[in-house]
Amino acid sequence: MTEQKDPDSSLSYDEKMKQVKEIQTARCRGWGYFLGSYFTGPIWPGVIANRTGEWLPFWVGLGIGVVTLPLATIDFGIITTIPAAAAGTALMSSKSVDKRRKLNVLSPEQADIMLVSKF
Repeated sequence: MTEQKDPDSSLSYDEKMKQVKEIQTARCRGWGYFLGSYFTGPIWPGVIANRTGEWLPFWVGLGIGVVTLPLATIDFGIITTIPAAAAGTALMSSKSVDKRRKLNVLSPEQADIMLVSKF
């Protein structure tokens, strides 16, 4: 009897972590990122950035949020928080779609299944 080896078993720890981060990026849902960013400010985008390793959307959203912060006194932060959340979401969504193409995944749900079944 020949033993079949899993192709992922020969990968180093760093390579496996890179794959996990790519799958985590592919799992990101735009609506969840936007709502989290809108209601929690930089907290939820920071959690996603830490999980995926994609820090650019976090920093762009935070920068726009800081710039629009003085305008928040006008509308109590209801309207002025939208540009920061939208910019970060657009960047993260773009990165997520790129990773889905790279992994041949059509939806975040398929990436969820890939993460669970692979690791």
